[in-house]
Amino acid sequence: MPIINFTLNNSIFDFEAKLMLSTLLIICLLLSGIYIIKTTSTRVYLVDFACYKPPDTQKRTREWMINKAQHSGYFSENIMEFMKKVFGKSGIGDSTYLSEVYLKQIANPCIDESRREMEMSVFGSIDMLLAKTGVRCEDIGILIVNCCIYNTMPSLSSMIVNKYKLKDCILSYNLVGMGCSAGLMAIGLAQQLLQVFSECSLHY
Repeated sequence: MPIINFTLNNSIFDFEAKLMLSTLLIICLLLSGIYIIKTTSTRVYLVDFACYKPPDTQKRTREWMINKAQHSGYFSENIMEFMKKVFGKSGIGDSTYLSEVYLKQIANPCIDESRREMEMSVFGSIDMLLAKTGVRCEDIGILIVNCCIYNTMPSLSSMIVNKYKLKDCILSYNLVGMGCSAGLMAIGLAQQLLQVFSECSLHY
C-alpha cells in the first residue's frame, strides 16, 4: 500500500511539473513574439506636406467681412454683435482668405461653387505635393481623403483618383462628417496601412 501511494504522488508531481513547464514555455514564446513585432515593425515618417494658398485676390480684412455681413440683410443686430465677438476671438485677422462665392455682390453658395472650391484647394495642394516630392501618380498605392463639411457623390477620393488617373488597385478611403478630430484618425489610419502595406506610397 505505501508503494502505491508513492507511485500516485510521484505521477501527480510529474503532471504538475510538466504543466508548469508548458505554461512557462508558452509565456516565453508570447513575450518573444511581442518583442520581435515591436522591434521589427515598419516605422512610418512624414516625408513632406503641402498647404494650398489661394491668390491674394481672395484676401479680405476683418472689417470688410463685417460690413459684408451687415449689408447682406441676413443677420439681425444681436447676431452681428455675436459675430464680431467670434471674429475677435477666433484668430480671423486682416489677411484672411475667403471663398470666391462670398466675394461676389450677391453670394450664392451652392453645390457647384463648393465643388469648384474643393477642386481648386485639393487639386492645388496635391499638385504642389507631387511637384515637391517627385512622386509619380502611378506609384501611389493608398489614398486617404478627410473632409469635415463637404460630402458629395461621387466621393472626394474618387474625384482625386479620376483626376490623377491613379491605378485601379489603389486602397482608397473617404472620411467625412466626423469633425476636425478625423484628421488625427486619418493619420492613424495612414500609419497602420503603411505598416501593413509597406511597399505602398501614400497620399493624404
